[in-house]
Amino acid sequence: MRAEDYYRRDYWEPARYWAWQDEVWKAPRKEKVDVGDVEQVRDGR
Repeated sequence: MRAEDYYRRDYWEPARYWAWQDEVWKAPRKEKVDVGDVEQVRDGR
């Protein structure tokens, strides 16, 4: 983590931190993951 990110006011001022957390919970990021096809595993490999 970069120092400027670590020391952001959003992390260290409680009111700003909880406001930021509320935003995250209200609108979580939408991600898509492609896990691929199922593969048969033989001999523990």
